[in-house]
Amino acid sequence: EIDTTNNNEVDNVDIAIIGAGIGGLCAGAILNSLYNKRVGIYESHYLAGGCAHAFDRRASNGADFTFDSGPTILLGCSTPPYNPLRQILNAIGQEVKWISYDAWGMIENPGRDTEKRWRLELGPDAFEQGPLLEFGGEEAQQEFRDLRRRTKGLVAGAVDIPAMAMRPGSSALI
Repeated sequence: EIDTTNNNEVDNVDIAIIGAGIGGLCAGAILNSLYNKRVGIYESHYLAGGCAHAFDRRASNGADFTFDSGPTILLGCSTPPYNPLRQILNAIGQEVKWISYDAWGMIENPGRDTEKRWRLELGPDAFEQGPLLEFGGEEAQQEFRDLRRRTKGLVAGAVDIPAMAMRPGSSALI
């Protein structure tokens, strides 16, 4: 439950977190849900979420637009290996309906003669066969394949270690 009142009373909490960005909110959720701590999260902005929120604007022609102020593509939410955000949501028992999509794009200079639209397909090898080849050429593809080959063991190990297991102290796994 979020108390959005702006009063001068002192909150009685076990832990005070300054900043209601995604890090502060996740830390507060873990401390409250898993460790039964009374947590106060304090934010100077009128809206919690930091870079994980959106804002609406109306254009002069009356069209409404929603702008994300942070990442719009979160990998690892709908399928394993889960990213740290999904691991936290799982740990505190929260379910989110994730929307999967097969591509994302961008419009540069909308409504102008110089408007340019591009689309990035998602999926195995889509980056390598798409923008990497288009903008970097075959040499860039080979460098990318070499990088993948050289980091294969590191990536495989990282995938098997949940982000929440990487913590200091006597219970640390790493």
